[in-house]
Amino acid sequence: MTPETLNAYFAAGTPTLQTLSVDPHCWLRIDPIRDELQLFTPETGDLPDLVAYERLKVNLDEMDGLACYRVDVEAGDARYEGYSFIAAVVDAMKSGKTLAAAVQGALRTFMDLLAKRRRLTPEREQGLIGELLLFSHLLDTVGEHEAMQAWLGPQSEEHDFVLATCDVEVKTTLSEKRVHMINSAMQLQPSPRRVLWLISIQLTKAGAADESVSLTGLVDNIRPRLGGGRESFDEYLRRLGWRDDDVDLYRTKYMLRSQPAAYLVDEEFPAITRPRIDIIVPQSHFVGAISYRIDVSSLPASVPPQPLTEFAMTSRGEI
Repeated sequence: MTPETLNAYFAAGTPTLQTLSVDPHCWLRIDPIRDELQLFTPETGDLPDLVAYERLKVNLDEMDGLACYRVDVEAGDARYEGYSFIAAVVDAMKSGKTLAAAVQGALRTFMDLLAKRRRLTPEREQGLIGELLLFSHLLDTVGEHEAMQAWLGPQSEEHDFVLATCDVEVKTTLSEKRVHMINSAMQLQPSPRRVLWLISIQLTKAGAADESVSLTGLVDNIRPRLGGGRESFDEYLRRLGWRDDDVDLYRTKYMLRSQPAAYLVDEEFPAITRPRIDIIVPQSHFVGAISYRIDVSSLPASVPPQPLTEFAMTSRGEI
């Protein structure tokens, strides 16, 4: 099956069944609705252990009244890689291997191919662009060493940047309003004896505009400006889900919809934080996994301290 043929089956929108082998019996079901490729084979031997693999699952099912194992491969944007993985499993079974052994052998060959097209979601892509825009600004204002020390977002800390004078949470949106997703009750909670600023960045898709940038372009712009911090920068990107093999997936270009705005997160700022929950909610220790949207469009922006001042006071809709 060629990539074009496989894509045509998915484009049809209706599940189809293909016979891949008669001895042993193996069927391939292409399910555009679930966006999956499914391998059916009679229930013999041990069940493959796929617990550690995000895009692979195995279940008990039946085909033509026959008890079967069903291996599900999440297709996504790696359809042909997924099909090639299944074909390799079937070839190994035709040579006498059990399903479990065939799957493990194919995984060693295809694991990277199955994973490498796992691009960032658009929301995470845009969020990373926002952080890199500020990181790039810090490279020019405070230098590489302090910029690398300040950027804590990839380390899953509560705030994206911790500067000498303040902490910074960067939020990026494509919305016409400054509406941002807050992912926890601690994200807008100032650290003790620290000042917290929310930097709101509005992007819009730019097409072929000269003053635009893509995620790939930002990474390519920053790397040559780094010296000893290059290795740490690359590791930070990997933690956030970036892979150099995927640069062609990030072709969308953006430009600033408006100038970045800074908001002081103080007692008057409308944030849902753990201390505020503890005051209002009975037995608040049972409340967790809080996320919410906040619209700061109508709030007055403030002038942040250096080295953020020029970043949040830019007068052009350029990146």
